[in-house]
Amino acid sequence: MVDELLERFELTAAANRRLGGYSKGMRQKLKLAQALAHDPDILFMDEPLNGMDPVSRHHAIAAIRHLGEEGRTVLVSSHILPEVELTCDLVIMMAGGSVYADGTLRDLRAGAGRDDQYLVETTAGQAAAALRQVEGVASVATDSLEGAW
Repeated sequence: MVDELLERFELTAAANRRLGGYSKGMRQKLKLAQALAHDPDILFMDEPLNGMDPVSRHHAIAAIRHLGEEGRTVLVSSHILPEVELTCDLVIMMAGGSVYADGTLRDLRAGAGRDDQYLVETTAGQAAAALRQVEGVASVATDSLEGAW
């Protein structure tokens, strides 16, 4: 699995280098590979494209979309709407800890919304509280991953 992920994120040549020698974009790719190593059904990502070069961004966007196509739940937090548009099908917009719009970007631009899946833009501490307020969520378990992204 490790070799597959290193190849998938073009980190094979850097596999034996010290992490301190990685660029910010390489560290972002490594974090994404680490997040996928245990084959999660749900993945939370906070600005996963930050610091990546254009080619790496393209590959990361494809990987994020592929995860969704595999049936995984992927929540991406970002204030950069072009990134949201490229990585997410459904969006939830928040301000001051409250939801003020949700749906597809097309629907949101047209003023309509849907309540299917969500993109949550929040801090890690607020994420669990916000998710607990979503109708249909039975429980939310958290693990301390401060600084993982």
